[in-house]
Amino acid sequence: MIDKWSMISLGRGFYEFSFFFADDMRRVCVVGSWSLKPGFLRLSLWTPDFNPSLKKQSHSQCWIRIMGLSLEYWSAKILFSIAGGLGTPISLDEATTTRSFGHFARVLVDIDLKSNLPNQILVEREVFAFFVSIEFENLPDFCSGCHSIGHAVKLLC
Repeated sequence: MIDKWSMISLGRGFYEFSFFFADDMRRVCVVGSWSLKPGFLRLSLWTPDFNPSLKKQSHSQCWIRIMGLSLEYWSAKILFSIAGGLGTPISLDEATTTRSFGHFARVLVDIDLKSNLPNQILVEREVFAFFVSIEFENLPDFCSGCHSIGHAVKLLC
């Protein structure tokens, strides 16, 4: 159990966690990231002169739609495996979990926008493989020039 600790919001989605005991900090940091259902908390050690307004963020949590996937593949394990080809799967939406809407499966994924975002993923079975289409919902503006979320590509960043 973690003893005394505190958290301070630094802005732009950054927080500082302080621990009374160094061992508590090590136990938390060794995990690396935490699923907050439906959010995702990525941890890193403090760096000197850290300034949230200067920190470039390339990760975003985005809903993806997996199109054309037969319902027998709609288990959390299989959907997370497919979504894992794009980033870190976080959760399924309610309609996907209950199979109340069969047009597509929806998965919340932590995605590094610097990486290639494919429009299809290969699903491999023991004797065959097939592609499923991927659609991204509401991706944030991302500048491939300065590798930062918040604005589209500019000539000079």
